[in-house]
Amino acid sequence: GKPPDNRKGTYGFRIAGDALVLPKEEEKEAVTPAAETTHVHEPDGGAAYNVYDFSKVDRVALDIPEASAKTTAGIAGYFISQFPSQMERARAIYIWVAKNMDYDIDKMYAINYQGDTNEMIEMALKTKKGVCIDYAYLFNDIARKAGLKSFVITGCVKGNGVVEPIAHAW
Repeated sequence: GKPPDNRKGTYGFRIAGDALVLPKEEEKEAVTPAAETTHVHEPDGGAAYNVYDFSKVDRVALDIPEASAKTTAGIAGYFISQFPSQMERARAIYIWVAKNMDYDIDKMYAINYQGDTNEMIEMALKTKKGVCIDYAYLFNDIARKAGLKSFVITGCVKGNGVVEPIAHAW
């Protein structure tokens, strides 16, 4: 089915909610004070996890000065100045894109993977609308300019265990 009109949210991104849970052994970077950490053990004695509270990161990311939010370089520069860790920058970019973009229902069935990437990014930033490829390109461009390793994957969706001929980008 179709997503609801004017849907804001997390389309195309994997970080969900206000917290990110990572197995402790996969943690590679120290967390700065902007992301509060709680150490949690599974009740059955299984793996230990760190739970990060990104509410402070989210507040700063969503309070970006309007002048900085006009270009992807401006957004990246602002996040670099506010967040020393890559994890915080990734979260800030994610939350900014998720909260500032609207899903473009009209474009949903006419996704253009052959368009000029820079033009697609500029249009998404200007209109604050897009589909999966626009969200992915916008996130990727800001992330790379913020010093993160990032890339876009295109392919088809899988529903009910079957790969369907519906294009998607992550």
